[in-house]
Amino acid sequence: MKSKFENVERLPQWAQRRISKLEGDVAHYKERAAAVASKEGTNVRVDRSFNDAPMFLPEGTRVTFLLDSNRSIEVHLQGDGVSVYADGGYLAFWPEVTNVGTLKVVQR
Repeated sequence: MKSKFENVERLPQWAQRRISKLEGDVAHYKERAAAVASKEGTNVRVDRSFNDAPMFLPEGTRVTFLLDSNRSIEVHLQGDGVSVYADGGYLAFWPEVTNVGTLKVVQR
């Protein structure tokens, strides 16, 4: 078996199968992401960390960040601002510097 990244023929068969499955999963999810992504620039951009070009989601997409099983933060553009909703607690903002801060959901 020849992996995209290196020759894995010297690995055990179970490891070769697992690598092959994981490479297939990556290809599958890249295809799914490309199918959802808009081909044109919109007002919602996702910068991915694996050396691919930024992906644009459909206009007005709401994005939810799952912090854990009980807490999440949802954001979306609203007019010329960003609407932020916290589920599972109070929304808290910790400023770090003039243009950077952290949003957290604090337990009730």
